[in-house]
Amino acid sequence: MGRRWSFIHWTNKNGLVAKIATYGRRWTELHVPDKNGQMGDVVLGFDNLEQYMKESPFFGPQPGRVANRIAKGQFTLNGVMYTLCG
Repeated sequence: MGRRWSFIHWTNKNGLVAKIATYGRRWTELHVPDKNGQMGDVVLGFDNLEQYMKESPFFGPQPGRVANRIAKGQFTLNGVMYTLCG
């Protein structure tokens, strides 16, 4: 049985629109005004979730609360040093 993904939509009174997929907490749309007040989508991405899963799983995800918090890509756990990146 596959998992069902959905979208969460937000809008405000000024016309800002945000759309986030529950698949990876990905921003799929963000419509904001340019310097002339014209609304436009500023998020690079696909039109449907299937494309995110098959073509590029790295578009739009939001980092978790610990993103970039591990100095020099290493940590020690139970006396063992782990290196996270090259």
